[in-house]
Formats: sequence, structure tokens, C-alpha cells
Amino acid sequence: LINVDLSHVETRANEVTRTERGVQLVLGQLIDVKYVDRLAEEVNDKLQAAGLITISELCKTYDLPGDYLTEELSRRLGSLVQGQFDQYNRGVIYTPAFVARHKARIRGLFSAVTRPIPVSTAIGTFGFHEHLLYSVLEELVNSGRLKGTVVGGR
Repeated sequence: LINVDLSHVETRANEVTRTERGVQLVLGQLIDVKYVDRLAEEVNDKLQAAGLITISELCKTYDLPGDYLTEELSRRLGSLVQGQFDQYNRGVIYTPAFVARHKARIRGLFSAVTRPIPVSTAIGTFGFHEHLLYSVLEELVNSGRLKGTVVGGR
């Protein structure tokens, strides 16, 4: 403890954000653009290793709000972060390789199906991500690659 009143610290922090370019105050933390760039590089490393990463997981790891992380990472998609946000759930980032791998698995599974099956069974048994599964199925049925229909909803 350094026995400095919190109001003095907050005043100085606000002054720093006004005078220093690239510094912002997020939940009481001074954050520099260089820090966010390093954070994005770290996130990309984790993303490439796992194939997907959730914003909620990153919130816990970095102690930053989800909206802030979503905004900052979306700015860096294609440059520092090689991935894409889920079109239905902005809280998940996938790599193109992860999406391609799952598309191939989904296409293979549903090409081999000879009778109707509950989609929930495929999700539980094979570990597909629900939003990704439905969007790939929709794409495959619409393109004519799979015969049949998907009954029910997301």
C-alpha cells in the first residue's frame, strides 16, 4: 500500500488517456495499443493451436470486458488474428482450417446417413458446434450436395 487517495490516481489516469495517444482506460486499467497488439498475437497463437476460442474464455484470462475484446480483435482479424467470428455467435472465433475440417466431417457424416437422425444426436456424438453444423447443413442442402431437408430449428 502506498497510501495515495484513489481520486488522485483516477485523475492522473484520466489525464494520461487524454494526453497520450493510443492509451485508453478500460475498467480502471490503462491499456496501450502495443499491449492490445501483443494480446492479439497471443490470442492468435491459442486460436491456431485449438482451432477455436471463445470471447468468454479470453475475458477470464485477460480480465477485460467481452465487448472490448470483440471490438479490438475484430479490428485485427486478417492481420494479427488469423480467424473469423462465428456469423451467428460473435463470442466465438474459428480458424479457416477448423471450419474446413468440420465441414468435411459434417459432409461425410450426412452423406453416409441412410435414415433420418436427430441433429442433436450428431451434435452430442460427434462434438459439432451447433451454429456451425446448421450453417454447413444449410449450405450443403441448398447446393444440392446433400439430398433431403433439415426439419426443426436452431
